[in-house]
Amino acid sequence: MPPCAPTRASRVAPPSVGASRDRARPARMPPPARASPPARASPSYAPECPPEAVRDDGWVGVVGIGSLLSERSARHTSPNLRGFKTVRLRGYRRVFAHTAPVFFERGIADGKSREISSLSMEALEPGDDPREAHGPCGLVATYFEIPGAEFPALAAREAEFELRAVTYEDDGDDEGSSDGKKAILCVRSSDAAYVERHCERTRGTGGGDGARGSKCACVACVLRGFGEERIWYPRRRSPPAVYPTRAYARHCVLAAESLGPNALASFLDHTFLADRRTTLRTHLERNPSLMETPPPPELAERYGG
Repeated sequence: MPPCAPTRASRVAPPSVGASRDRARPARMPPPARASPPARASPSYAPECPPEAVRDDGWVGVVGIGSLLSERSARHTSPNLRGFKTVRLRGYRRVFAHTAPVFFERGIADGKSREISSLSMEALEPGDDPREAHGPCGLVATYFEIPGAEFPALAAREAEFELRAVTYEDDGDDEGSSDGKKAILCVRSSDAAYVERHCERTRGTGGGDGARGSKCACVACVLRGFGEERIWYPRRRSPPAVYPTRAYARHCVLAAESLGPNALASFLDHTFLADRRTTLRTHLERNPSLMETPPPPELAERYGG
């Protein structure tokens, strides 16, 4: 098999991962009936979609790197999507260094064990080794398109991220080839940038007396209510300050597995913990119970791969 063969060439998964699937998991995709995650943006937040990601007919290209490796998950948040496929990304690292209130609200974050993080992407910096970060063929990701009218809702749901237009390669392209195609990617931002833009408590635009301390439902304030002080964790820290949220990480692994062995290998070997050194494969080898523990019954479909 050539080194950058199409991801969907096979769907056979290693037993150590494949055996962890719920046997009763439905084979076909159910209709997208679930609600999208709550928006955590300022009411005045109205970002413009990067024009490079807009297609001629007004649809917007989006790249998924975690839960959106699953078409089922993608349709939970974007039920009108089209053209779901695998692609590859270069120049970015996939890392568990972002905390999300929804994991606490759904009861799957564990503050005691620090298993509270979700995935994001961050641009490589000078001195970073691209082959270590994403391998010679780039990270396996997914691509789909949403109607342009749905971009504001996407931006509100992902308000703590920088929504950046990035170049992607069709899966199976020769190494390094690209025709300049671009799509939206959720890239690491900073706590300061998010708070400045969205925190009504800090800006004095919330309820109450309009001063600091006003009620606010932004990501930063909701996380503080759960005893967490950060949205994003630093680039270099060992041991990691946070670890992958179990139900979410398991869901992402199963989603990668469903795309074939190349996607699974990419996800396990080129996804990193918050120390930017420990791979997800190593973390699972040290914590095999993560893949053996299904999510709560009420979240079995949502976090079922």
